[in-house]
Amino acid sequence: MSASLNIKNLHKRYGELEVLRGINLDIPAGQTVAVIGPSGSGKSTLLRVLMTLDQPTSGDIEVDGQSMWKDEHGRPVGANSEHLRRVRGKIGMVFQHFNLFPHMTALGNAMEAPVHVMGLPKDQARERAVEYLDMVGLGDKLDVYPAQLSGGQKQRVGIARALAMCPE
Repeated sequence: MSASLNIKNLHKRYGELEVLRGINLDIPAGQTVAVIGPSGSGKSTLLRVLMTLDQPTSGDIEVDGQSMWKDEHGRPVGANSEHLRRVRGKIGMVFQHFNLFPHMTALGNAMEAPVHVMGLPKDQARERAVEYLDMVGLGDKLDVYPAQLSGGQKQRVGIARALAMCPE
């Protein structure tokens, strides 16, 4: 099941600098969208707000009609752990710099979040991680550490890690 995404008049300021200026976007369930633009245009800020890593200055984001930043009465919602878990469980993100754990193998990196965030038993998390690492062409690199991987391989571990969370 896919989730729909609606961004409504989204603004984000850092002091005097307004990075996001009235962003409006409707993405139907199942549609894939790429965000492209020059450096400094707000792509990463938009994704950080979408992933609840930064709070918008104003506006809102809804996933399946449920606000990420406001309660049912339109009041701002704090970033409590239940709210974050509910919201982030529907969205997958691969960081530009991968943010892999250097002390964990490719398999360990792909298993970590399903075990510790979703509470998946280790054997199920391992099965899922192996499936996604194989899907991105790294089935032969399960026991390899990030320092031993190329940039493209690290990016694919990041993709497998995001997919292992089964985001909508």
